[in-house]
Amino acid sequence: LLLLRYQLDDTIKSQEDVEKFVHLPFLGHIPLLKEKLKDVHQKAFFVHYDPLSEVSEAFRLVKVAINFSGAPGTLKCLFLTSSLPSEGKSVTITNLIASFLRDGEKVLLVDADLRHPTLHLLTNVTNVKGLSTYLASNIEFAEVLQKTVIPRLDVVPAGPLSPNPTELFGSYRMENFIREAKSQYDRVLIDSPPITGLADSLVIGTKVDGAILAIEARRVSRSLAKKTKQRMLETGIKILGVVITKIVLERDEPSYRYYAQSYRYYGKK
Repeated sequence: LLLLRYQLDDTIKSQEDVEKFVHLPFLGHIPLLKEKLKDVHQKAFFVHYDPLSEVSEAFRLVKVAINFSGAPGTLKCLFLTSSLPSEGKSVTITNLIASFLRDGEKVLLVDADLRHPTLHLLTNVTNVKGLSTYLASNIEFAEVLQKTVIPRLDVVPAGPLSPNPTELFGSYRMENFIREAKSQYDRVLIDSPPITGLADSLVIGTKVDGAILAIEARRVSRSLAKKTKQRMLETGIKILGVVITKIVLERDEPSYRYYAQSYRYYGKK
């Protein structure tokens, strides 16, 4: 029964699955956050508040892999997407930003999920106006920026819900927004909707320097991951690689168990 279950399980679980079946570079894995944190802000920026944890180290490894995915200065504006909703995309991008902040970079976080915005809740900012407001009007870039409690991190929330986000992302205003953001910040990270069933991320992806695909371990099938990759490549999106989210280090692949053991060993040292 165990052998049959293993044979029938075609979900993405490891680096080997990404490289063998999806044929994309592997950027790293993100362990499932076990700490029971009632404050969603602390969970979203766990790397900032607990920089010595194994979770923080995993995000630092992903950050290094991203930096080596292109020439210096060519990956200023990146966006993170996924195949399905609730794959840990928003928490991944906020903690990844915390890793960039530790390098002294000035970072802008943008919520481009105009259908189901969440980043304003994670960063404790208001959502009265934001990206949708800028794209649908003639207001200035500075009017949608909001400071956060974390130094060198600004946020542009999604703003009011829009009935036609795909058209807004395809407008010249979106190009102006990205151009303005790249001129003022060392790094711009955009949290976008999932690929399946929506065209929003495909439009955004053509305007940024690179894309990161988040895949939740043991949830996304190989065929769905390959279809997501194909849709992105057909649109002309530059995919930097895959991040596997919600990994249980002790349960999953042997390499992950070795990683957890070795990190604890060096952490104690």
